[in-house]
Amino acid sequence: MKFFDYLKWIVTGQAGAYWRLSRSMKGLYTVCFLARAGQSGLLAALGSGSRSTPELLRAMRLEPGAAPVLEAFLHLGLTVGQLARDDGRFRLKGRLARSLSRAAFDPFLALAEEVGGLHVSYIGKALDRETDPRELLEVTDRFSEIIARSSRVAEPVLKNVLEGILPRSGAFELLEIGSGSGAYLLHALAWNPGLVATGVERVESIARDLEQKIRAAGYASRARVLASDVRALDFSGRFDCITLLNNLYYFPESEHTQLLGRLYGWLKPGGTLAVATLCRNGNAPLDAVMHMWSAMTPGASVLVDPEAFPGVMGRAGFCVDVVTPSAVAPGFKVFLGQRPMDA
Repeated sequence: MKFFDYLKWIVTGQAGAYWRLSRSMKGLYTVCFLARAGQSGLLAALGSGSRSTPELLRAMRLEPGAAPVLEAFLHLGLTVGQLARDDGRFRLKGRLARSLSRAAFDPFLALAEEVGGLHVSYIGKALDRETDPRELLEVTDRFSEIIARSSRVAEPVLKNVLEGILPRSGAFELLEIGSGSGAYLLHALAWNPGLVATGVERVESIARDLEQKIRAAGYASRARVLASDVRALDFSGRFDCITLLNNLYYFPESEHTQLLGRLYGWLKPGGTLAVATLCRNGNAPLDAVMHMWSAMTPGASVLVDPEAFPGVMGRAGFCVDVVTPSAVAPGFKVFLGQRPMDA
């Protein structure tokens, strides 16, 4: 580029726009790289130490013909700062990459997969009048197991919420709607040895996985999992507590009043309904993307208004308290509704 053209590029602001965009692109590419590195087995292969390209091909069970694509993918990892290369051997460099290679950080790896796949797809389809809404629903269904894993990012907060609701001992019956990975159901069973639990999970494969976890933990006599849509079930005055954790938005807003009324009827007098959800006033980008997802997905409901939703619960008969369990995520609320003792 000639000097005056370069100067014009700077003066017009195009150079600044390019560099600012490049920085943002690096962040997006980093998330996408880490997501695919986790899915492909690259993070696991490098988690135990450095490897050469041939060693990675064997560890990842790739054919020799995949070497050019692997080398290009490794190049991406180098440029976004998540890999390093010493004497022809690759190793994890970024703190985030090293963390996501560990099993304990699987919820965060799943979140990267959700962002790089589901969220990017939705952003790309926003305000596109030619988008078939059924395509969006199919995309969400494909990510159901990943969403079940990523939802555990909120696990420490929600476990504390559960511990504030559930007694430490004594007979107690819990219904969990949308059990997902089962983290909260298993925690509740461990928290109170007298607790009996029913988990409802509409995705058959996830429900079956949870059944195996329950048996492995030794809780088969105190817990069962129903592979069903909760709207197809019926209970009556049976539960001490019902939880809807991070899944209210899977129910259309037009059904909220009816759903809450049914759950009210499934509680014993004095029982508690706990609804944990992101709300539409959240100030984090993730909150905004989930707001957009909820507005675009057929059959889902737009994230609730935290000022209005207690009134919806109140009209179903509940006495309502609203809790913000974490100052880090003020857009995340827990709505606690109690069925009066005399009702």
